[in-house]
Amino acid sequence: MSRRVVRLGQPVPHSLSEALQQAAFEAAGIDATYEPIDTPTVDLPEAIEALRGEEYLGANIGVPHKDRVVPLLDKLTEEAQATGAVDTITPEGNQLIGHNTDVIAFKPTLEELVGNQKMPKNAVVVGAGGGGRAAIYSLIQAGFQNIALFNRHLHRGEKLVKHFARSASHMDLKARPWHESVIEA
Repeated sequence: MSRRVVRLGQPVPHSLSEALQQAAFEAAGIDATYEPIDTPTVDLPEAIEALRGEEYLGANIGVPHKDRVVPLLDKLTEEAQATGAVDTITPEGNQLIGHNTDVIAFKPTLEELVGNQKMPKNAVVVGAGGGGRAAIYSLIQAGFQNIALFNRHLHRGEKLVKHFARSASHMDLKARPWHESVIEA
């Protein structure tokens, strides 16, 4: 029986991901298909519940569902819990586990760029979505002292700053409005 891996989001743009995932399955000898499914927010709970079926191997979660999917899952990995965002779901028995692989991908790149520098570390993050959450979490873990978060909608940036308030209490983490004059300054 061929199993399914789906990408849930809205919109779900067609990209090379489908071909790359399918080629990876074939190279690894995994009998599975990779399918993008345009999933409106109202249909998200039903789509997540369907992942409990035996035909599913897992799912990737895209915009705008990375934080919306969190309360629909049974367990979260440490990174998913800390960021409040999930980009991958895997079944474990009858439970659905949420992962944040953006953190796993971002950390080695950050370590390569920054290394063991002892100087004050400052960063700018653009976007308060799942990727922004992963970046901020990794920057906090790496000991950055100042992070400016720019987002088109200031209230989303402020919500994200509030999410990290406890773990970022030792640093200056601020949301900034996405406005040309502010960015230039």
